[in-house]
Amino acid sequence: MTKEQQLPLIDAREATLAGLVPSLKASLNRAAKNWCDRRDLKREALLDRMNALAENAGVSLTAGNGSTSMAVFEKWLAPRDTTNLPGIVAVNVFCMVTGDNSPLAMMLGLHGCVIMGPEDKRLRDYGAAMDQVKKANQLKRRLEAELNG
Repeated sequence: MTKEQQLPLIDAREATLAGLVPSLKASLNRAAKNWCDRRDLKREALLDRMNALAENAGVSLTAGNGSTSMAVFEKWLAPRDTTNLPGIVAVNVFCMVTGDNSPLAMMLGLHGCVIMGPEDKRLRDYGAAMDQVKKANQLKRRLEAELNG
């Protein structure tokens, strides 16, 4: 006899993706506010720096060529606007200018990934080295036992 199983109406991935746009916009807004507050500047200054970096790098923040307007930038940050989203280049330029990787971290979190900083990398490398030492010591003891055996 088989037991019937109730399947969820919404897949967990669907629920996670449904929150992507609001979460991204909230993360962008927090990063923009923090950047502007630390410098006592307005969002226009942030966009100016983004446009300058993009121009110097030879990339575009939008599908068109040229500078991104303040109106477009405000749409990217508008919490209720779910249709106007920054592209991947714009998100990366934003993170570079603000020095805040939280928008990228939020997107990576959807996939179970995290951003590693320099200290995280050192700790990872140290752990890997310790694991290699442990395995080498185990091999050494096994070989010594065979030689003495």
